[in-house]
Amino acid sequence: MPDSTDQDQRAELAYSALRRGIMEFRFAPGERLSPTALRERLGVGRTPVREAIVRLRQEGLVVTRPKSGSYVALVDLGAAECARFLRSNTERVVVVECCSRAGEKDIASLRGLLDDQARAMDVRDQRSFFGADNRMHEMLYRIAGRQRAWAWLEGTNIDLERYRWLHVQARGMGWNSILAEHQELIEAIARRDPEEAAYVTVHHLHVMLDERDEVIAAFPGYFAQGTRS
Repeated sequence: MPDSTDQDQRAELAYSALRRGIMEFRFAPGERLSPTALRERLGVGRTPVREAIVRLRQEGLVVTRPKSGSYVALVDLGAAECARFLRSNTERVVVVECCSRAGEKDIASLRGLLDDQARAMDVRDQRSFFGADNRMHEMLYRIAGRQRAWAWLEGTNIDLERYRWLHVQARGMGWNSILAEHQELIEAIARRDPEEAAYVTVHHLHVMLDERDEVIAAFPGYFAQGTRS
């Protein structure tokens, strides 16, 4: 009888690998997910693949069509804009709270994550850069005592994160401008300047969706209809 722990590990492996592949567009929006091909590609059995697809369908990354199969969900720009709006307005308050709560160790940790981003930029490692970027933003919520807000936003952020990846492919990474804005934000928090911290945050989270038409043109067929509004 198979060990249940081993089954759970295989299921988690399949889910993580498939989710990462979808988020990084190794599986294209609209692409059919063949269970047989996935088993071969991921090196797992039928049950882990089935469970991974169920979990990803619950997250909105996979859609299932009756008598047809499971497909990678298209990117919903309406959902991405909603996520940006919620995060921008939430994070603006969070960084203001950071200005009064951040201690020296907190500032040092934020600068350490900025260094991680700089190292990723030097070797053009996009995945590591995004990872350090997200950890930095998560730390802002932790400093402000708003970890639950971050966890909630992460659950609504999928389409924004997918759009962000495509935006980079269409427009280029813009490493230097992102790093510069992060530096400005951290220094504003270190100076306890809530007005500047709030301004940098709102601008930072707003700018990429202003270029949506160029991204849509670069990746036709990747977006759900009606997402231009």
